[in-house]
Amino acid sequence: MEKVIIVDTDFLSAFLKIDKLDLIFQALETNEIIVPKNVLQELEELKNNLLYDKFLKFLNAEKNKVVIKESDKKESSEEFGKGELECISLAEKSNALLLMDDREAGKLAKSKGVTVMEIPTFLLYCKTSNLLSKEELKKIIEELKEKDYYEFTEEIKEMLLE
Repeated sequence: MEKVIIVDTDFLSAFLKIDKLDLIFQALETNEIIVPKNVLQELEELKNNLLYDKFLKFLNAEKNKVVIKESDKKESSEEFGKGELECISLAEKSNALLLMDDREAGKLAKSKGVTVMEIPTFLLYCKTSNLLSKEELKKIIEELKEKDYYEFTEEIKEMLLE
């Protein structure tokens, strides 16, 4: 049975900004990802219509399938956003792999038995799977910094580019 993959806003927006959302499908060998309804709303609220438009174009592409799901568990927290909570709830319920890059929300998810993959881990997986070359990884690291203000530690950069 194919693993269920749920994507949180931070991960989704980072890969949309660098036009690499298809990498998720390729690397994890899936043709379907789940985007929680609250994540979709957060994406709309980012005040970046271009990003939301990119996502809508991606949604309409034939090759990959994005399923919008809503959790039946309505949680709220002062510490975490609705998107993060819905991701965790859905991942917990469906034994899914959760693509999320928020460290604190990731800890919460892991404490509930959810498998979480952050951006550096995902890219390392792409590297060890021979999906991305050193040059492609370097370009992704640069684009994430330039377009998403995403910073990798020197240690992680070394590990990815060695």
